[in-house]
Amino acid sequence: MMESSPSPIDRLASRFTNLFLAAVVLLYFGFVGIGNWAADEYDDFGRLAREGWHEVWRRLQWSPRPFSEPLFLAYGWAVNELRRPLIVPFLLLLWAMFVAAGLFTYWQQRCERNAQAASASLQISLALMASFVSGGAITEVFYWPAGAVECLPTVAAALLLFLLTAHGRLSTVVGRRLACLCLLIAASSSEMGAGFVLVYAAFQLLGRVVAKRKQHGSEPRQSVLWWLAPAVVATLVLVGLAAYRLRLKERPVEQAPAVASLPLVSLGARAMASEMLGVNVRPDGRIAVNGRLLSEVLLAFGIALCWSRLDRLSSKVPRETATLAAALLISSVLTIAASELKFHAVCCQRHETVRRCWILIGFAGLAIAIVGRRWTEASRPRTSAWLASVLLCAGVLVVWHTRPMLREYATYGKIYYALDHNFRSGFAAGEEPLNFLLIPPGGIIYQQQVPPGNYSLDDTPPLYVGYVLRFFNKRAMVVRSADEWMHATSP
Repeated sequence: MMESSPSPIDRLASRFTNLFLAAVVLLYFGFVGIGNWAADEYDDFGRLAREGWHEVWRRLQWSPRPFSEPLFLAYGWAVNELRRPLIVPFLLLLWAMFVAAGLFTYWQQRCERNAQAASASLQISLALMASFVSGGAITEVFYWPAGAVECLPTVAAALLLFLLTAHGRLSTVVGRRLACLCLLIAASSSEMGAGFVLVYAAFQLLGRVVAKRKQHGSEPRQSVLWWLAPAVVATLVLVGLAAYRLRLKERPVEQAPAVASLPLVSLGARAMASEMLGVNVRPDGRIAVNGRLLSEVLLAFGIALCWSRLDRLSSKVPRETATLAAALLISSVLTIAASELKFHAVCCQRHETVRRCWILIGFAGLAIAIVGRRWTEASRPRTSAWLASVLLCAGVLVVWHTRPMLREYATYGKIYYALDHNFRSGFAAGEEPLNFLLIPPGGIIYQQQVPPGNYSLDDTPPLYVGYVLRFFNKRAMVVRSADEWMHATSP
């Protein structure tokens, strides 16, 4: 049931919300210009230049990801050939996938000339994208090429799959093909994505078995392929991972002594309470609650209200959306369990960021399943449009820490200068030592910190320094602290 003519207040609230949410996304998109490498790029691209196809095979064994690994290796080849970091073009490509996934259903509604449904779709998409980037700790997913190539396609695939499901597109052949593409990209981009695809496929299989027992009929055989084929790919990815990488001992993740002494079950419970509910236990034993749960609830019900303004959908849509939500939430729990078994810690920032995105989508899916359909079929409150706008804006504002963002923009020029200077000094011909400038720690843009001073390959430098020197084919390196050069240099 569609509202024939939105009130002026509804239209004004909708436009303001779209502008606000789009502005949040654009503000964080601006940091692509100062994206940076970590140790992985220096090490992997240096090996790629020295060892060629042998390094390609080693990488594919280490990370058997059919989508993200070839993309990462192609990026490394281009860097080595052109002798330029190419960070901005590469991140732009990955961000383009993310934005396209978020705006695809809006574009579909625009093509169908359904203005009100398009407005609701745009609000849902922008709210999710803005909540993804404004929640903090996003460097490894959005601005670090080695992490972004793995995680950003995984997040984009989950986002588009959710939007397709909530819009009832799984009932069409084209929609199922797009959903299949989403699942294939998720399974081929990261181990987390592969695990999610298997969980989702298990739910689909369970649903078919239950439907058959209740004699509700079953889908045509060919329709099973849209989730079965990605499940096969996900299985191969995880089998390849188990055959090589899981047999190797990796460096343990650094963690606080109090956390390191916790049993695995307790550690997992704390991690889920922190990530899903925003509940943390302080070292003194007191419980601290942040605004994460409130934000998730506000966003979920705001999205459910927006969803209720779409065209009348099949009664299967809330059930399909709940299935996807359950798969994402269970997959989040399973990734924590897998991390505990491998590292005896909850690793890493990029995994936490992906889980946070999954949890936000999961809560939105559950809200649609619980209240969205009821408000669509019954007499919906006339306040639903502007109330949805209020809830979505509040959901982002509750957890949005603007101070770190503003602080990073205040030093944007100097950070850009330092990162550009490091690559220019590294790629410069000659035997001069690499002059490496550190950026201030604790900002949105990550850079591994090492003690300032002089380093040489002959003196067994720290691993990070060794990776940098070998990548640039330098023998010596002078590291200058942020305090030293930022006060003396004006970019």
